[in-house]
Amino acid sequence: MDSDDEVALRELYDAHAGALLAYSMRLTNGDRGRAEDVVQETLLRAWRHRDALDESRGPVRPWLFTVAHHVAIDAHRARSARPTEVGDAVLATVPAADEIDARLDRLLIADAMASCPMSTRP
Repeated sequence: MDSDDEVALRELYDAHAGALLAYSMRLTNGDRGRAEDVVQETLLRAWRHRDALDESRGPVRPWLFTVAHHVAIDAHRARSARPTEVGDAVLATVPAADEIDARLDRLLIADAMASCPMSTRP
């Protein structure tokens, strides 16, 4: 990327990032991290389609908002397609490998003892 490209990208960011972030916050129910991801992806797509940024073709901001809307929908669909994530608290209840082996050994010993005939005492 040459210096003219950097200047153009900075101007695009300065002109639209604030409005895109506010819009994206509404699209993501106030999740700032996801909203920032939407803005970043929107500006990346805009940069890849620089022909759409030509003001002679019409205003740029409505196009950017449309792209942001599509990015947010795509992200929502992607999250919905994945299984729900659980926290680390669930992992605390899973026994460690050593505990599993010890429990299996206890079960085997208990089963073996249960199958032994009881000896009678004289």
